[in-house]
Amino acid sequence: MKRIYVIKERCNGCMSCVVACQKSHSDSELYAPIRDTEPNRIFIQAVDKSPVPLVCRHCEEPACVKACMSGAMRKDEVTGIVSNEYDPNKCVGCWMCVMACPFGVISPKQDGNRKVAVKCDLCMKRGYPACVESCPKGAIVYMEDEEFAEYKRQMAAENEAFAAVDDCDSSIESAVLSSIGDAGGNCSGGKTSGHWHSTSKNSHTACHHDGCGSHSRGGDH
Repeated sequence: MKRIYVIKERCNGCMSCVVACQKSHSDSELYAPIRDTEPNRIFIQAVDKSPVPLVCRHCEEPACVKACMSGAMRKDEVTGIVSNEYDPNKCVGCWMCVMACPFGVISPKQDGNRKVAVKCDLCMKRGYPACVESCPKGAIVYMEDEEFAEYKRQMAAENEAFAAVDDCDSSIESAVLSSIGDAGGNCSGGKTSGHWHSTSKNSHTACHHDGCGSHSRGGDH
């Protein structure tokens, strides 16, 4: 089944996903009243001062379903979505699902005179998760399990490639600086307090050691 996956390295904690989720589950166009009445279904937690989004995993064997004493919380056999909104009147607000969820992503809600539990339903009435659409950094994605695994492999491969390029660049830079340092020792000033910089695309190098105003090609005087 398709699930919401999080790429935590991309999250900047902007809370766009939280706001979009709340609005998608409310009839109000204004956010102020929603903020006070619609509980979170997606959460941003701080870990080592970095934001980490948390959302329902729609588990294969949901602890919340097993804990629900009224049978309101269930997993749809076709879509795999875990929700208590298939028959909203069944929820009695006992909060057993809230206590059973290992991720802490089920919230209690006061709905008029009733108490009900609310959680991510993958925006099944909407057709596509609002949190995914709203994320400006691409930190939240909606993919099949294997699709996300392939996506992560590709990201890992690209990171390794970039790391290899960075290592190569560092080695080249070190070699160039070493070469320039050797050339600098042979200038007429005989001092090492100066600096070098490229002055043209033809690799002319200017020596600014004290007492030396010469220019060279490739570092030779």
